[in-house]
Amino acid sequence: MGASSLPLVQNYPTGEVAVRLDDLGCGFCYYASGRVAACANKINDYQRSFQFYEDNKKRTLLATLDEHAVGSAGKPGGKKMILTRECGIILEGQDVILKTWRWDPKAQRAGSPPSEPVIINLNDSMVFTYRERSSISIKFTPCPGILVDFACGERLRRTDSYFDHAHRVTEGPQRGKLLIDQDVPTLQQRQKRTDLDSLEKRSKSKPRSKDLAHDQIKRIVSTLETKFDGYEGCRVTPAADGNWREKAHLQSLREIPVLPATGFEAGQAPTLFGSVVQTNDASESLKRLKNEFNGKWLGSVEIHKMITQENPGLPRTGSLTNASGRYSQELQVAGGGTKPVGERLTTISGSKLDSFLREKCANDELVVVACLRADDRHSRAAESMLEQVQVILSERKRTTAAAENKCRLVKCDLAESAALGDRYQIHAVPTFLMFYDSRLVHVSSLGGIVLRVAPTTKNAHLSGQMDHLPRVLLVEKVAKQQLAIESFLRREGFQWDLASSGEQAVSSFTRQPTSGAMGSSGPAAGYELIILSNSLTDTEVRAIDRFVGPKERTKRKAARRALRVAELKDAE
Repeated sequence: MGASSLPLVQNYPTGEVAVRLDDLGCGFCYYASGRVAACANKINDYQRSFQFYEDNKKRTLLATLDEHAVGSAGKPGGKKMILTRECGIILEGQDVILKTWRWDPKAQRAGSPPSEPVIINLNDSMVFTYRERSSISIKFTPCPGILVDFACGERLRRTDSYFDHAHRVTEGPQRGKLLIDQDVPTLQQRQKRTDLDSLEKRSKSKPRSKDLAHDQIKRIVSTLETKFDGYEGCRVTPAADGNWREKAHLQSLREIPVLPATGFEAGQAPTLFGSVVQTNDASESLKRLKNEFNGKWLGSVEIHKMITQENPGLPRTGSLTNASGRYSQELQVAGGGTKPVGERLTTISGSKLDSFLREKCANDELVVVACLRADDRHSRAAESMLEQVQVILSERKRTTAAAENKCRLVKCDLAESAALGDRYQIHAVPTFLMFYDSRLVHVSSLGGIVLRVAPTTKNAHLSGQMDHLPRVLLVEKVAKQQLAIESFLRREGFQWDLASSGEQAVSSFTRQPTSGAMGSSGPAAGYELIILSNSLTDTEVRAIDRFVGPKERTKRKAARRALRVAELKDAE
């Protein structure tokens, strides 16, 4: 059954959708459960592709065939058929090949296609039938009264060749030649027809006496031909005559500029191809380069404008623009273009962001700062979309009252404002900072790619926000454990100090700078992680706790990063 005879709309007795196909046979078929059973896609006017699915949660693919009848059919654990560009294969339930053949019967080991139809029950509702490559069908019958027969075989624009519509000449000089039967004239016939039409047009524009049928007019024209055919002045030919080389040579000599003689030249007079060099008169050309009102020379802008007016750009259609290679995405030409033009965003530097929010923005205005990078393609794509949004915002500002426009869109280049990234902990581009009443209310990357601003640990399971590794103090008495832990810290890129007792740990604290990590961006600004061994005595642990406690409270008051203490148990 062809695509034109397929039903368009059918429903189950319960009212659920069963078949939804358009007049070309493209669309979907559904099971009673609502899952998709079949999908028919349009490739072109005469070819389709098909996919068929099982009625389960996984939507197991039962059969798929493209426009060239290439694909497979069969359910898991059952009989299957595989069709490729070169051959066809039939397999049994254990994926053992039962039969194989090639489409080209002249190929080596071509085999023979099945003589009987191959029928495979895909499930209770669909049956696959193969007769030949151009005759493949899948019937979908979920319940009585609903039947859809999909013609999945290969469809070609034409199945015959020119030799099927030709006859062989049996007599004459072309005896034995195969001539194609066609209504369209050949290239030679079209050329001959064009020559005859051209000759007819020339005869109409310049009629000769032999082309006229009226006797009286023919005598008049013949008398005129006798008197004026020998007069060279009246002969005008559209093509170049026999002296075209000499005329072109003289024309070129006249166009070559020559400087006038000053009277102080020495030596022989210069010649050009054996002829005397004539002084070039460029006064007429120079007049065009002067302003006709004040007599001053024109500037480069005016001259460029004149050149553009005399050599206008050719109009370019949208189809030609889309097919003109990589420039179709960049150039804006007359007649069509593919890249929309947006409105440029205002660029704000990171150092002037606070003053911009206080002085340029209202308190009830939402300001969106797009943090981008000019060297990142994702940022350039986001900026292109933001420029389109800016066009909409500008249009609303012109058409509505100022009180209703409470949104502003600006951008900031992180490559030039690295301090802004450190200030707001920006790790991905593009990132959008939203301010209201000069206060940060929301931060979102909107699917941006993570971009590290500093190298981090090699361990991928650590926090993604750890741009600077914490400085570690290792308090361990056992030498074996010291070597194992130091090997791990060295491999992960940490910096650490080793203390063999609680007393050495307290001494390490006293040697640290009192300014702490607040004003430093590096890792050597105080300990942020202390690893304690369980082999320490209670007295040593209390000594470390008494020393760390006040420091920790001071850090909280100064908004510094917290100090983390971990207990390490000995490995058995």
